[in-house]
Amino acid sequence: YFHFLDDILIVWNGTQDEALMALDYFNNCTTFLQFTYEFNMEEIHFLDITIRKDHEHRMYVSKIFRKACFSNSYLHYCSNHPPLQKRNIIKGQMVRVARMISRYTEFIE
Repeated sequence: YFHFLDDILIVWNGTQDEALMALDYFNNCTTFLQFTYEFNMEEIHFLDITIRKDHEHRMYVSKIFRKACFSNSYLHYCSNHPPLQKRNIIKGQMVRVARMISRYTEFIE
């Protein structure tokens, strides 16, 4: 179970029917929260990463996920911001990618 503000990721060990019963229970416990779900046995998108099973090494691996509306716009280079701030956006994004991916080969891509 992982969460970020109003996004929750649960790795369920039971059957899909049991998970649906649990979600039905959660949705009936309150009137002001509505839980939605996505099932996938191999990979899932959570926030801006894709988490998938690596059957060969028996582990989960992650990589960057780009939503369809992703624009890759952070700060226009000709804006009136200090040069250090512009460089730090690049550095910050590289650090973020390095922390979010689990394999070096995906970092190179």
